[in-house]
Amino acid sequence: MTTESIAEATGWYPGTVRNVQSGFLRQGEAIFQVSPRGGRHRENLSVEEEDGLLSPFLAAATAGGVIVVSGIKKAYERELGESVPKSTVYRMLARHNWRKIVPRPRHPKADIEAQEAFKKTSRLSPGKK
Repeated sequence: MTTESIAEATGWYPGTVRNVQSGFLRQGEAIFQVSPRGGRHRENLSVEEEDGLLSPFLAAATAGGVIVVSGIKKAYERELGESVPKSTVYRMLARHNWRKIVPRPRHPKADIEAQEAFKKTSRLSPGKK
């Protein structure tokens, strides 16, 4: 069959048919084996190495300490031997299921008693109808 007739029968373009024919002549049936895609092709450290890097910070976090990304970034750069953007560290933290947990902010001059009194006397409070 000609390239054009194969393309018409398969619904491909003639150029695609020629590429497949050429690949088959060079590699045989191996071109039809689909290689797995994905993975971390440009990783700086393996997941295990990242886990080891984060372990001292995890110990500080479980003791109630505050983790600052700039400290993790410095340790990462020291381990790697080159500078990296801060987004690299944030992606690493996300990969290890770290998330930002911060107490709900409260204004330093907030009057808690006035807020509670407002909740009790408000028209929308649950106890009033």
